[in-house]
Amino acid sequence: MLTSKEQQILVRIAFSAIVEHLAGSSRTQTELIGNLQQESGVFVTLRRDGDLRGCVGYVESERPIGRIVADLAVKAAFEDPRFPPLTIEEYPEIAVEISILSPLKELRSGDSLRIGTHGLVVESGSHRGVLLPHTALEMGWDPEAFKQAALKKADLAPDAMNSEATRFLSFTAEVIRSREVVTQ
Repeated sequence: MLTSKEQQILVRIAFSAIVEHLAGSSRTQTELIGNLQQESGVFVTLRRDGDLRGCVGYVESERPIGRIVADLAVKAAFEDPRFPPLTIEEYPEIAVEISILSPLKELRSGDSLRIGTHGLVVESGSHRGVLLPHTALEMGWDPEAFKQAALKKADLAPDAMNSEATRFLSFTAEVIRSREVVTQ
């Protein structure tokens, strides 16, 4: 768990990286304190009027949280292929959400997948799909629908759920929002 100060620093890092990119300047490095030096999977999600505006992340990382957030904020704003690059006019309407992921844990038959608590990774060969914990809540999915959505995101057929080559992994996330702090 990050302290309130660390959470505020992460949000500031994300917004600063986006502003600096919009201004065409290079990013300044922030001195990292405490837990911001830890390595963890991280996702940065941007929302505009509550709607998804970009989301990029890594389920695992060998870089400090405080460094990776800046890179991911820029990628979510300007490189998410689902959206055009963020404009300076949109910037004031953007909310940032940072998800700090726990280590991945393989789901075995009989393990429970708790909606709203667990995120999901599905892997098969070179295919991989990731869904954050709150996605299932937002979409109203039960565990089965959550798994099917992860398969679809990984570009796998629904019957891949029963393949020995398919792995399901779960994780939890500490979610930091630009105006509020919520832990899942």
